Amino acid sequence: MTSSPLSTLPSTSISDLRKLHEENAILKTTLGSLKEQLMIDLERQLKNGQQEINREPFTPSFVIKAESLNQTPKARSSISSISSPAILWRELQLERKRSQLYRKECKSLRTAVDALSEGDVIDKLTHRIGVLEGEIKDIRDENIALNKIQKFQETKLMSEETLEQEWPLKIYILEQDISILKSQLSKSKILANSYRKEKLGWKSNINVKTEL
Repeated sequence: MTSSPLSTLPSTSISDLRKLHEENAILKTTLGSLKEQLMIDLERQLKNGQQEINREPFTPSFVIKAESLNQTPKARSSISSISSPAILWRELQLERKRSQLYRKECKSLRTAVDALSEGDVIDKLTHRIGVLEGEIKDIRDENIALNKIQKFQETKLMSEETLEQEWPLKIYILEQDISILKSQLSKSKILANSYRKEKLGWKSNINVKTEL
């Protein structure tokens, strides 16, 4: 009868399992530290960028995944006495998978932290905010200018309407002024003729007296 691979498990498997377990514990701690550092960097960068976020704090998917990995049963925190080769083999495989997952998540978190440290993302966001603020300012300035033009046009239109309404009165006043001027001119002509006649009469009297 052929023996199963589980029954022929090397005697070093238990020590390997212990080493993997210790390594995974260290990786868990590293994941927690990276997560905390990432959250601090996110808060600091967002604060420096003067952004107000009225929602739940952002938690990347890999952080949530890391949290789920950290929330393992207490049975994983220590290696119980293992007598069955099948159980030992299973635990060893699980620890290896955990180790791979922890390493992958650590790498993802480290990449995220490094990206935030470089400031590329926040710089782009800050630049975009500046561009949008500039566009908003231009729109507001244009709106102010349009309002001024509108008010000027309204004032001009009102002035023209007022002037149009006042024209009949102004024409009447001008006609009255013209009539008065004509009357004064007529009186002036009469006075001038009368003065001319008186002057001629004076000259005639003077000539007669001279001849005598």
